[in-house]
Amino acid sequence: MRKFIFSLFFVFLLSTAILDAQAQEIVTTSGEVIVGKSINDTRVFLGIPYAAPPVGDLRWSSPQPKEHMDSILALDWSAKCPQKVFKQGGNPGEFTIEGREDCLYLNIWSPTNSTKPLPVMVFIHGGGNQQGSASEQSGGAYLYDGIHLSERGHVILVTIQYRLGALGYLVHPALETLSPEGVSGNYGLLDQILALKWIKENIGAFGGDANNVTIFGESAGAVNIGTLMLSPLAKGLFHKAIMESGTPFIKPYEKAKLAGMAFADSLQCSSGSLEQQLNCLRALSPEELISLENSPIANLGKGGFIGPVADSWFLPVDPVYPYSKGIQSKIPVIIGSNSNEMGIAIPQSVQPKEVENFFKAIAPASMVEEGLRLYPPGKNPFSARKAMVDATTDAFFTAPARRSARAISALQSQPVRRYVFDHKLTGLGGVLGAFHGLELFYVFNSVEDSDYGKPKLNKEDRYMADLLLYQWTSFASQGIPEYAPAEVWPQYQPQEDNSYKLSAPASTLSMYRSVKCDYWDRLYDSLATGTIHPTPDVLASFSITPNPAKNTALLHFGSSINSGRSFALLHILDSGGNIALFKVLSLRKGQREYPLDISSLPAGMYHVVVRMKNKRLHSSLIVRD
Repeated sequence: MRKFIFSLFFVFLLSTAILDAQAQEIVTTSGEVIVGKSINDTRVFLGIPYAAPPVGDLRWSSPQPKEHMDSILALDWSAKCPQKVFKQGGNPGEFTIEGREDCLYLNIWSPTNSTKPLPVMVFIHGGGNQQGSASEQSGGAYLYDGIHLSERGHVILVTIQYRLGALGYLVHPALETLSPEGVSGNYGLLDQILALKWIKENIGAFGGDANNVTIFGESAGAVNIGTLMLSPLAKGLFHKAIMESGTPFIKPYEKAKLAGMAFADSLQCSSGSLEQQLNCLRALSPEELISLENSPIANLGKGGFIGPVADSWFLPVDPVYPYSKGIQSKIPVIIGSNSNEMGIAIPQSVQPKEVENFFKAIAPASMVEEGLRLYPPGKNPFSARKAMVDATTDAFFTAPARRSARAISALQSQPVRRYVFDHKLTGLGGVLGAFHGLELFYVFNSVEDSDYGKPKLNKEDRYMADLLLYQWTSFASQGIPEYAPAEVWPQYQPQEDNSYKLSAPASTLSMYRSVKCDYWDRLYDSLATGTIHPTPDVLASFSITPNPAKNTALLHFGSSINSGRSFALLHILDSGGNIALFKVLSLRKGQREYPLDISSLPAGMYHVVVRMKNKRLHSSLIVRD
């Protein structure tokens, strides 16, 4: 007891010195004293640890509860999780490396004038599951600062951080040995579940209602929310969900493991026993582990192993049609996308030939011409850019939002609502439109603190900030998004394909881009059923056709052999990391292809490694019956 009193006295002195003119706020949870600050009519607690630091032997383990702490100073943002930071809309080759592994923290904003438990909103940030943080800055403002959302919407707001990239999602045989369930991956999602458990146990002390929790997120955050809805481990931890510009994109486990093995091999950690491989991976610095990552925009978060994977424990779903088993949490849902998602990612100058090449790369030959009719590239860079922006927006956001809204609404009686955000930010809208992530400035009302908003906000911007903040918080409070009685958007009906257009003024839509979405649905089904198998892994430097293959596969090298006759070592590894086929390839100058006999390989998924001089080329191969 004496120790506790001394610790509390020490915290009081230290926090008083730090806070200066700001009033301090003290909350006690499970015997821990948490010291925050008061800003206007809101209590703010930044950087509360919710898990033990995932370092050392806890790297690539399920997150563990933190040790008891007598006192916690929650006065400033915590460090980001390790990541390459790519600027949205910038050159994918330009990045900075930031963060540290001790990064599992959350932040809380709580109105001071509440007399009853308030609804709780938990935000999960985006960034392709490989970048981003709760302290994200954009346009000169903290994008997810909860001061306005909490105070004006009269809710408790929580933002959380979770492991990213290889530290958060690596699937590998060596990591399976650490798990009682014999699986690996999904560590970032397990972090989110532990954070939700912490919130359930402690949010009452901050004035929150643990029985009224809404999770919401954007981009990869929305992917993760849709995935949490599907996980049995997350049942009962939340009661409503909002998915902004993202839907579950789940990788098959064995395919992710092949990509994880390629990743370890690229870092020289594929030799020896599984224990030796694990020790090698754990000896790498966070900077080394993220050195091979590409921009999330470059691969749309869908390459390699990064992101949710279907397994038999955390996520026992069909990765192609995740809602097909009907196991999702049956709760009220809002799901939507922006009308010009890729407006900030596509270069300002696009040639018509690039649009043609896009469809040839992504679509079966029989569907290329139809795609070009729906998105005509025209004959100049302006029309070509519009075609590319529209096509990628619909392929990766509009159609998946409709597909998920249809699937969820067919399996539950709880309401599903779909939206299309179509507001253009003053000064940028003419060029970029309603681009990826723009709605966040309005949901959090951070637009008024940003460089975009300070000198330029007009009445439409202010209307949009009010509309989104109050609809989101109304949904969190009572399950119905409303700003005014006349602006309650209807529930989603698949036969009507209805959605709510978030613009100034708001309105209802029917059959939004339906013909184009039909095209992308057919394309998705054709790819998902294996008729087309483009090389998916971000680490692949050459391709294999046909894929799936049966008796013979053709290796395609990215560039021809530019020296005289040379030799390469081919290793084909099964999903357990065992060598299934080894061959010495004799390659002549100028050769770009090599026929390979694979008739000895049983049906299954394989990791292919070709080593030539100082290069290691990686790809995956499916062998069919």
